[in-house]
Amino acid sequence: MSTQHQQQILIAYPELALHDVKLDTSGQYNDVLIINGEYIFRFPRFTQEIIKMRTETRLLTWLQGKLPLAVPDPCFQHLDTPTPGEAFMGYRLIPGGTLTRQKLNTLHGQPAWHRMAAQFGEFLRALHALDLSTLSIDLPTQDHRGYWVQMYADIRELLFDAMRPDARQTVSAHFEAYLDAAQNQPFTPCLRHGDFGPSNMLYDPKTLTLQGVLDFSSAALGDPAVDLSSLSCYGDDFLQAAMQHYPATEAMLARARFYYGTFALQEALAGAKLQDPRAYNAGMAKYI
Repeated sequence: MSTQHQQQILIAYPELALHDVKLDTSGQYNDVLIINGEYIFRFPRFTQEIIKMRTETRLLTWLQGKLPLAVPDPCFQHLDTPTPGEAFMGYRLIPGGTLTRQKLNTLHGQPAWHRMAAQFGEFLRALHALDLSTLSIDLPTQDHRGYWVQMYADIRELLFDAMRPDARQTVSAHFEAYLDAAQNQPFTPCLRHGDFGPSNMLYDPKTLTLQGVLDFSSAALGDPAVDLSSLSCYGDDFLQAAMQHYPATEAMLARARFYYGTFALQEALAGAKLQDPRAYNAGMAKYI
């Protein structure tokens, strides 16, 4: 597969010398090539992900220079084909390592921990406050009550039969309590990242500072609380520390707790729809 990907890159960019190529297939939606230790190329595995990547590259171009942390700059693009394995987007590697929860926990309460919490809060505050009047991209609108009503229906149809009875009851209670409350909790849509989790956060292990944010493929106009929920992956203490630098309300944090409780279900649902057993099994692990 790596050879096929390299061929596609050279067809589109014959002047690019490929001295060292590493292939990473661990992602759910993309194969990733690291070229010469300098560039990242993402190849969508599914046709619908190619469509999303077209929007993502336009959004990333628009975002350059607008945020306090680096985001990918898609200087390589080959997206006029609908064929998975041929379409790709590439950008210069943003230096840094992945900020895992385990690594962050080793710094709990230390100045670096608080510094990165502040960086997270300030990044989200800037992202969610962007003036979108010059953004000429038709981004989807998500996270409204109808979106979650449909997701709950899809979960019942595609996942419930494989769940333990007590797991079905827990999922039903989680969704129904939220959907009842959501009628009284309107929000103003903003640009939100949509996958603001540890796998997409880069930090400098020497300075212990955040360096960049990756993967805007799930970006949409939606509830800012979706991005706050992703910070819960680092633990509630870290979320609370980050929120000292972000104007969150109690209603927003309540929505974030609901969203956090759907993460595994969303992974399983995507696996079911895309016939991806790896994603399905990972998402369903605690429900079967």
